[in-house]
Amino acid sequence: MTARNVTLKSGGKGRLSSGTPVDRLARSAEFGMNASKPIASKSKKGKAYTRTAGNTFGPNRRGGNVVYPAARESIPRLASLWVSTARRSIHEAIEEVS
Repeated sequence: MTARNVTLKSGGKGRLSSGTPVDRLARSAEFGMNASKPIASKSKKGKAYTRTAGNTFGPNRRGGNVVYPAARESIPRLASLWVSTARRSIHEAIEEVS
C-alpha cells in the first residue's frame, strides 16, 4: 500500500481488507506517525503478527499535513470576504435611503 493510497483511504468510511477501520488512519495521515511504532496485524489466514509503520505516514508534524495548512491559508481570505461583503451591504443600504 502506498502513502497516497493510505491518505485517500483515510478520507473514506468502512474497513480496510485487514479489518482496520478507515477512520483510524485519519489522524496518522494528517499528523504523521512514529515510524518505529509497532502495529498489531493479522495475515489473511488469521495469524497475528506485529510490524512497524515505516515511513508511510511521514514524521510527526504538529502543524498537520492538509487541514491545518489549508485553514491557515483560507481563514484570512474568508474573513476579508465577509468584511467586504458586510461593508458593501451597509454602503448600498445607506445609498438607498439617500
